[in-house]
Amino acid sequence: MICSSQSTKTNGAYAPEVYPPMSPQELHELNTPQVAGVLGLTEQSIRNHVHAGRLTARRHGVRRYYRVRVADLRAFADRYNYPLDETLLACFVAETSTHAPARA
Repeated sequence: MICSSQSTKTNGAYAPEVYPPMSPQELHELNTPQVAGVLGLTEQSIRNHVHAGRLTARRHGVRRYYRVRVADLRAFADRYNYPLDETLLACFVAETSTHAPARA
């Protein structure tokens, strides 16, 4: 199980929130143009959804670009009934996994 950094108070004690484990593909992150392409939306629409709190993303890099995990993208698409381009998503996930730095 994966635990978040947030905790909830249960019976007077704080316990970390527990999430089910995700596959390596679900942990990949996509940038704003990739997310827009997979959902068929504009980059500005993606930024608006992030600002409104509907799409979970993190800031990355010097210019603070948004990065969205595949798992969060799927949850967003399911919740708001957006169709996902699974073929394009698979291409982006394969592309990011080949460019990822090797871990020792």
